[in-house]
Amino acid sequence: MILSPEEVEEYLETDGTICPFCGSDNVTAGCFDGEGVYQDAECPACGEYWRDIYQLVGIHYDGKDVIVKHQRARA
Repeated sequence: MILSPEEVEEYLETDGTICPFCGSDNVTAGCFDGEGVYQDAECPACGEYWRDIYQLVGIHYDGKDVIVKHQRARA
């Protein structure tokens, strides 16, 4: 099955919690909180700490990437 860009966008709107192929909500995946993946970072030179935030912007299936350049605002 080939997904259209619109179907991928609909999947992204669910934060990856619904199968983009069949619509099932019984999806298992790695650690992801539904809003983004976080990575703690620090600078040893100045001692500052921060958190990088990564968001779901596409999927990889059938040997290709389908990227929807779509940024959701975060508070």
